Amino acid sequence: DRFAIDGGELEICAVVDLNWHLVTSRAQVRTLAGKTGGSAAGRGPAPLKPTMGMAFTSEKFARSITGNPDKINFAWVNLDSGLSAMHPLQAAIRLDASLNKAIAESNAARGEEDGRNSLKVHHRDEIADGTIAHGNSILGTMARIPFWSLVITASGIAAMLFASAQANKAESNMMRAVGMTRGQLAAVFLGEASFAIICAIITSLVLGVLVGWSFTAVTRTKLAAGISNAISMPWPALFRGIALMLACSLTAAVLPLRIITRNQPERRRAK
Repeated sequence: DRFAIDGGELEICAVVDLNWHLVTSRAQVRTLAGKTGGSAAGRGPAPLKPTMGMAFTSEKFARSITGNPDKINFAWVNLDSGLSAMHPLQAAIRLDASLNKAIAESNAARGEEDGRNSLKVHHRDEIADGTIAHGNSILGTMARIPFWSLVITASGIAAMLFASAQANKAESNMMRAVGMTRGQLAAVFLGEASFAIICAIITSLVLGVLVGWSFTAVTRTKLAAGISNAISMPWPALFRGIALMLACSLTAAVLPLRIITRNQPERRRAK
């Protein structure tokens, strides 16, 4: 394809696959260029920003559109023992500050304006750690969704117990009259609540596996990003989630069970 840019014309002659988009973002191979001129419907600026990627052109064309006549150098350096012992992010910040301080002093010694020469440092591990941290942030946001589901589930368990008690009020009164204790009646309703919780756990587990595997497969197909769509079950996390769901739901069932048993009439003993 050919396209115009700043009065010149470029032709795409090759495409490079850089694999994972998070890595290319952290390494500043691509970045967000700014807001677009307007939304598709023409109602104000669009909330999304376009992605600007690297374009390899001739040096003459690049200098013509940037107006930069100076030389730009890229350096790969090793850290000394002191910086190597630091966290990659801290090491990159410390090295960036020290190098740019030296550059500023050199500019001042030559009588050149500050900022004429500059250097930006990126640590290889900083890019990797930043990518992982960004992914963990996304996963952390998604992981908070089940907690709201737990609140809804616990509220549903309480509402179900109240509704069941109202629907079986006559039967409960009869069972109390023939000798059933309040504890036994509470055990009946608790068993009903436990059955509903177990059904919810099994249903959510099956649907979660299907949805997660399907979306990963679609992403892998659409983006060709090299993502594996093999099913991986994080059993420790699942067991913690199941235990938390049981604890929350049974805790929410305590109050309605107490109210149900208190509302039962006293059993009268025959003389």
